[in-house]
Amino acid sequence: MGLTKQMVEDIANFSDFHDIAIAHHERWEGSAYPAGLKGEKPPLTGEIMAFADVFDALLSRRPYKDPFPLSYAEVYMRDEKAKHFDPMLVESYERVKDEIIELHNSIQDSSNNFARGRITAILAR
Repeated sequence: MGLTKQMVEDIANFSDFHDIAIAHHERWEGSAYPAGLKGEKPPLTGEIMAFADVFDALLSRRPYKDPFPLSYAEVYMRDEKAKHFDPMLVESYERVKDEIIELHNSIQDSSNNFARGRITAILAR
């Protein structure tokens, strides 16, 4: 955590991203790194990024794997409620999933980086 924290703090323009950089590997139930935060203690921005990161990883092609079907990704995300993810985020996803899936598909069809930011903004509602 020290190096990432120092790098983010040293770059004034990235100070708003500190919580994301530090906390997006935390798990809601507290078993992850870097600080093993639990429950509502991890910053919400980090929790949102963690959710978006896992969802994107499941649905995206990677050099080492094919994309999982949407049905699998949705079951996985629901199963991780109150484990990896804040229950509120999973419930928020359920309310706006059509919009998120549409944006995710637009990312896969192009290099639309704006859409990645929109997914995070939708979950933050």
